[in-house]
Amino acid sequence: MAGLTIVLEDFKGPLDLLLHLITEAKIDIYDIPIAQITTQYLDYLQQLQDLQLDIAGDYLVMAAKLMAIKSKMLLPTPPSAVDETDEAEDPRTDLVQQLLAYQTFQQIAAALQTKETERKQYFAKPASVAPDAQYVRLARGAVKMIDITGALENILTRQQQSVPVHRTVQEEKVTVEQRMDQVLTHLAPHQSRTFGSLLTAKPSRSEIVTTLMAILELMKKGQIRCRQESETAPIRIKLREENEDDA
Repeated sequence: MAGLTIVLEDFKGPLDLLLHLITEAKIDIYDIPIAQITTQYLDYLQQLQDLQLDIAGDYLVMAAKLMAIKSKMLLPTPPSAVDETDEAEDPRTDLVQQLLAYQTFQQIAAALQTKETERKQYFAKPASVAPDAQYVRLARGAVKMIDITGALENILTRQQQSVPVHRTVQEEKVTVEQRMDQVLTHLAPHQSRTFGSLLTAKPSRSEIVTTLMAILELMKKGQIRCRQESETAPIRIKLREENEDDA
């Protein structure tokens, strides 16, 4: 059903807009030709192929309200009524309250429509799940990186707590590659050694770090194995034998 449009000399628009302008006093109700509006209502309704009684009834009720409001405001106020109250009740009060409520619902609906339009500009993305390939199952008793770093921290702590020996020693610069060869030399076949046994009696920080890096590189190349029987047990290092796996 198309929206009903009321055509007047000074105003053109839907009926709800006309009533809104009345409540805002932008159009004087005395200047609205009620008879002309009612005639337009009836002509429009008769042209509808399928009569919708509820809608037609609403239009007729609204026209009747306008006519009643104009009639009441044109009638003179009796002197007795003026004596009883300083200000007579405005006959438009009920209609204004209905229009204000209708206007409020329109504003709320427009605000919700705006929120819906804004929400359509956002796209929800589910949390990313890491592929199973990133999780490597370790063999029982295998040494993790946290175990090696923990052992290094313990050695450095013990070194700081030890009584310093005052001596002058020319520190020998040893590369990681050289230290890798030294570690392989210390590891006899079929025997294991602890990380601490690969160090000197009073190891320097550079010796500890270089030895740790050498062990990590040898593990990466698959030349040695590191195992730990329990969380408190020392890490033991041994040569990897031929055809030996991590099981």
